[in-house]
Amino acid sequence: LPSPEDLELYGLSDPYCTVSLNAGGVRTTLSCSAKDEEGYYYVMKKGYNVIYKVAADKLFWAEYTYADMATSLLYAPYIYDVKSISLEFETGENYTFEANTPEVSEDLVVTSDGQVLDNAQYRKFYELLIYSTKEMELTGEEDLSAEPKLTITFTRKEGNKDVIRLIPVSVRSVAFELNGTAEYAMRGEFVNKILRECGHLLNGETVTSDW
Repeated sequence: LPSPEDLELYGLSDPYCTVSLNAGGVRTTLSCSAKDEEGYYYVMKKGYNVIYKVAADKLFWAEYTYADMATSLLYAPYIYDVKSISLEFETGENYTFEANTPEVSEDLVVTSDGQVLDNAQYRKFYELLIYSTKEMELTGEEDLSAEPKLTITFTRKEGNKDVIRLIPVSVRSVAFELNGTAEYAMRGEFVNKILRECGHLLNGETVTSDW
């Protein structure tokens, strides 16, 4: 049975990280020390009074950050859950897309200013809108007081709204702010791409979601 002194010696009295896994209704919890000078971790499994010495290459997840674990997509609502989308560009263009919010088995009909949009092209445009991917973490020191290059408001069928603001933080990047919280930045060219493809969609032209 490891003593308090043993736990202190092997860095487990205050673990470097704790990981819990629920599989098949069985929860397993591991406590892990920081990596030692020889490249090993010391690990304990909850409920077992044994300290294991594990090589770093067997415990690659120990150094994972939140960004490593999280999906690269920043916001990806299901298309059938969205009632409307509004786009407000810094340059003055404003667009609204209204969906009939059908059941999944029914055809999705989307209009903009009374114009019925091509279903396939709208789906490509929607794919582009939710393809905002994190490219760097914000440090918290960035100035987010600038006017957003683009504000996107998703209104769900239930009536609640999610507001995305793309705020410039450098010449080439914008912060991705979701409902008042910004943790990541992405390429500012994303805003120009959305504006171009919005024009293609409204003009009945082919939309491309790649960028």
